[in-house]
Amino acid sequence: MSIIEVANLRKEFKIGFKRNQKFLRFFLSLFFGFESKKRIRVLRDISFSVDRGEIVGIVGKNGCGKTTLFKILSRIYFPSQGKIKINGRMVSHLNLTQCIRGVKARLTVREAIFFVGYLMGMSNELLRHNFNSILNFSELNDYVDAKAYQLSEGMMERLVLAIVFYSNSDILLLDEPFVNLDENFKVKAIQKICELNARGITFLIISHDLDFIKKYCKRSILLEDGRVLGDKSTLDALMDYKKLNK
Repeated sequence: MSIIEVANLRKEFKIGFKRNQKFLRFFLSLFFGFESKKRIRVLRDISFSVDRGEIVGIVGKNGCGKTTLFKILSRIYFPSQGKIKINGRMVSHLNLTQCIRGVKARLTVREAIFFVGYLMGMSNELLRHNFNSILNFSELNDYVDAKAYQLSEGMMERLVLAIVFYSNSDILLLDEPFVNLDENFKVKAIQKICELNARGITFLIISHDLDFIKKYCKRSILLEDGRVLGDKSTLDALMDYKKLNK
């Protein structure tokens, strides 16, 4: 049974751009913010499904639409067209580190765990039950009452991943989860992914770490210019991806 179904998904943005302008148009743009707009189509008729318990890689060059796709699945963006059906509880770790750093209250690590957990839809009871597990996994026990903004990028990433892993969700979306991690914690995070997957958790993972994708994702979706260029075995998808980069 499919746990994620995406059909004919499109996403367009209206963006401002400058062109040769008459004085009146230039004046309105300068003082009132009026400017010419054009439509940019970022996703073009994306369709795919994911079965429960799969680990699916999402690969492609920068700007191909990977993160936009995740933002739509995460309900950060609304699609311009198409349908999405999610048969389970989904959590995304997308933008959560920036979210913590952007809070003016300067949360402590303890407060940040509850803040992010609430954003994910976790109950207070679940957060209290998993609090020590989150703290132990992130290896931030000594920093529990430190201000979260004082953490390094790697420490912040460890914290966010730990909350995601202990969110008791059916589907986890991970966008470049290993970028700021040291090698030891990366191994630990991968082991946790495998452990959760063995319990039936479904993963969609964006990563430029092709060795990880090749080893842990039996199937990958290759995006190019906002389209699905391939939805096939990872070995075949990565062969096609490498051809694009020649």
